[in-house]
Formats: sequence, structure tokens, C-alpha cells
Amino acid sequence: MRIRVAEEKDWDDIKAMLEEIHRFESQFDPTYLVDEETAEVLEKWIKKGTKKDGVVFVAEKDGEILGFACGWITKRPEHLYKERLMGDFCYLFVKEEYRGKGIGRKLAETMLDFFRKKSIRFVILETHQKNERARELYRELGFEEISVNLVHDFHGKIKKSL
Repeated sequence: MRIRVAEEKDWDDIKAMLEEIHRFESQFDPTYLVDEETAEVLEKWIKKGTKKDGVVFVAEKDGEILGFACGWITKRPEHLYKERLMGDFCYLFVKEEYRGKGIGRKLAETMLDFFRKKSIRFVILETHQKNERARELYRELGFEEISVNLVHDFHGKIKKSL
């Protein structure tokens, strides 16, 4: 297995994984929409984010894409933050049949190395509260939980959907 920078030929595989991520996360977040355009929208968003100061890495073995990670550097408003540049670690995904083999860890470490080499001090990512497996990996990699997103549903359906 090797980690490399994604190429244009990898995007069909990456889009399929993006759709799977979004579908998985929709079980935790009732605001998510998953439809036939989900993967296309996410692909455009990632390509825009990684165009200037970002990257998409893939884990590949024997020509098969096993997973991917992506992120980019975000500029934050001056006079509001100690560090203006922030690493935005956007996605980490490994196909289900390859989980538990260290591939996600290797992708995450590669993404963190990307930010480190760019002299980024802080890297931020989001994961869902109930995605304990991901949260455990991120804590092992040195991430600390510093904020919580709260959602209010005026229709009272959040608890029912979780």
C-alpha cells in the first residue's frame, strides 16, 4: 500500500467514497441531504479548496484506491486569531473492508505532515460526536476536542432521527 497525491483518474473512486461518507454522516446529522448530486457538489468544493494551498491524498494498493484524505490551508480574519493560517483537515475515509489495518492512520499522518511542512501550527477538523472510532484515532494523533456544535430542530425530529 502506498500513499500518493490524487490524480484526475482517481476522482470517480473519490466521488463514490464522498457519497458514502455523506450517507454515513447523515445518520448523525439530520440536516444532511444525500441525493444524486451530492458527490458532484463535494468534488467541486474539494477541488476549489485544494486548488491553491491544499491536497488530496489517496491510499492505493495494486491499482485500487482504498481511501483518501484531503485538506487545505484557510486564511482567517486578521486581528481575530493568534494564527491567521489554519490547516483545514476536511475528509478522511477508508473503504469498510480495509478499516482496522492502519490505512486511515497513515492517511491522517500524511495529511498532518503536509500541514507541518507548510509551517501550519493549528489543524482543525470536524467529526460527529457518535463517530467514536474516528474520534479515538484523532485523539491518538494529538487532536483535542475544543468545541461542540449544537443544533435546534423546531420540528423536534433530531432525537427521533438519531
